[in-house]
Amino acid sequence: MENGDSQGVHTDARREPKRKCLEVLPPIPTDLEPNDLYYSMKKTDRGLVIIFSHESFDEIDGVEAKPRHGTSKDVEKLSYTFSDLGFKVDLQENRTYKEIMYHISLVSRMDELKNYDCLVVFVLTHGDECEKIYAKDKTYYVKELVEPFTGTNCMQLANKPKLFFIQACKGGKSQKGIKLRTMTDSGQVNGANPTCVPYSIPEISDVLVAYATIEGYTALRDPAWGSPYIRCLCDELIDSGTTDDLLVILIRVHHSLSTSVYRLEGSSQLVKVQPSFLCYLNRFVRFGAQSFKPQTQ
Repeated sequence: MENGDSQGVHTDARREPKRKCLEVLPPIPTDLEPNDLYYSMKKTDRGLVIIFSHESFDEIDGVEAKPRHGTSKDVEKLSYTFSDLGFKVDLQENRTYKEIMYHISLVSRMDELKNYDCLVVFVLTHGDECEKIYAKDKTYYVKELVEPFTGTNCMQLANKPKLFFIQACKGGKSQKGIKLRTMTDSGQVNGANPTCVPYSIPEISDVLVAYATIEGYTALRDPAWGSPYIRCLCDELIDSGTTDDLLVILIRVHHSLSTSVYRLEGSSQLVKVQPSFLCYLNRFVRFGAQSFKPQTQ
């Protein structure tokens, strides 16, 4: 269907949703045209990467969460990789929930964001099922990190990729499979020229949320070497982050990790890793790429 030719559609909701009054907003300046297939990566500052790294925790819900030894290795790897890709690195260590939310709110309102092509957020922490992750003093949900940066909440990042990477468990099960001494990240004690283009995009758009594991399962971390997922992701980004699309890179990461085997610390149990991601991107992401338009006949 061509733009402007909508015949009207229905939702698949069981009940008709309540109607909301929509605020008519002025067009947002953008480097992109509707037919561009790649996000623009032209600015001097490629983007901002925020790293929330947690090694120590308070007692949470009556349970003492184990320290995440080795997270500093992930921080080193991420800082080097994204600095090399042209990102400004913002490291936040062992923050409480209120500190995290305050920092996210502060960043989402920064006028400086309009000078960036991209936002990346890493969270290195413990986690549980149902998208629950750990701050230093309490648990919260991944969506609380994402929502402040959606189109209506953060217009400075509208039509720009917002990438979230969660190095945390999503449950307590291990994926069977083999050889590296690891610890799990479970919180449990046991275990173009700039133009103003008047076209619209969905509010929840241009977002990717990637996870080190799948729902119900543990993520892995080596105290000496850091997390297999973070290490593999950084290696792939260093090798081809400016030449290949991010989704291609993520699939290579998945392939590499899913064909490897790991040994749990203090156990003979051999386990495997299966990362995952949710993709709401509408264009390809290639760090360093120019805006790409399909050729016309």
